[in-house]
Order: sequence, then structure tokens, then C-alpha cells
Amino acid sequence: ESNYAISAEEIEKIIIWHNNRKYEFISVDDMLDKSPLPSRQCIITFDDGKNNIEFALPILHKYKIPFCIYIITSKIGEEGYLTEKQLRSLSKDPLCTIGSHTHTHPYTRYLNKVQLLEEMTTSKECLEKILEKEVSHFAFPYGTVISSSYFDSRYVQQAGYKSAAFTTQIPLSSKKIYPFHIPRFDASRKNILEVL
Repeated sequence: ESNYAISAEEIEKIIIWHNNRKYEFISVDDMLDKSPLPSRQCIITFDDGKNNIEFALPILHKYKIPFCIYIITSKIGEEGYLTEKQLRSLSKDPLCTIGSHTHTHPYTRYLNKVQLLEEMTTSKECLEKILEKEVSHFAFPYGTVISSSYFDSRYVQQAGYKSAAFTTQIPLSSKKIYPFHIPRFDASRKNILEVL
């Protein structure tokens, strides 16, 4: 089991915590119309494309929460990961946005420009072929401060994306959040509600 796994019950606790504090859950597409992102708005995202997303869907639908799933395209159809059929089904869900999480899930910091663009564009093209729709959103793998660099984000736009989710390990030092540097919280940490 992944160290970053989170149960449906824990997801519900996080949603209730935010609802009680009058936060608004928005989609990544909504965010593009609100840059910089206003305070008290947040986006729920899932990385990798594991098929355990199925356990979270009833909770997300119960509260009508938009969410984004970032897919490692080389893993599609492997054991424990979403299949092409499941992705096509999810893409028809009005609450769901499907984004790219690179093709092979490398540490992007250590890739050269050609390798980085290949990871981004291969993943985008693969998903667009499966879904028959544009894929506009990207998330860097791992989320650690050493896994990617702010310099990497300049290539996201070049690869044809409209947003990029960044590290989970840099605190929110500013209320201004922009589409190509979206900071994230790791919801799997045990004290996540205390941190928030």
C-alpha cells in the first residue's frame, strides 16, 4: 500500500472541515478564470491514476466536489491502475478533470529540456487519444522540493498545458496562487487538518 494512500473516510473529514469554514471547492478549469486564486477556494486532486479512486467517488459525488486525477500514462491498464475504459468513463463525469502526471513519473529536475518536454507531450498526447478531448492540466511527480524545479514549469506551457500543480512541501507564503505554480498539501499526512 502506498505511503500516500488516504481512505474515503479521511477524504470526507477533509471536505467537512473545509465546508465548516466556508471554503469553496472549485475545478482546475474554474481556477483558470480566477488567477490568482482567491483565498478560501481549493481544489481536490489525486496523483498517479490508481484505480482506488473508485472508493472516493461516492464521497465526492455526495458533496458535489470537483476533482482532478493526474495520470501516469505508462501505467494505464497495469495492475492497480485505471484502464482506458475507466478513464473514458471518468472523463464523462462532470465533476472529474483528467490531467497528466508525465509518461513515466521521473524526477523532472534531473531531465534535460528534450527529455522533460517528451515526458509532458507524450503523456498529453496519450490521454487525448484515449479521451478524445483536450488535456490541459499537469502535475509534477513526487511533490518534493528536490523532485522538480521552478525552472521546469516554464516548459509546461510550451508543452501545451494551461496549469501545473507543484510541490507539496513549500508552505503557502502568499495568497496569490498562479496556474503554473499551484502549491499543494499532502492530504495523507496524519495531522493534515492541524496543518491546514
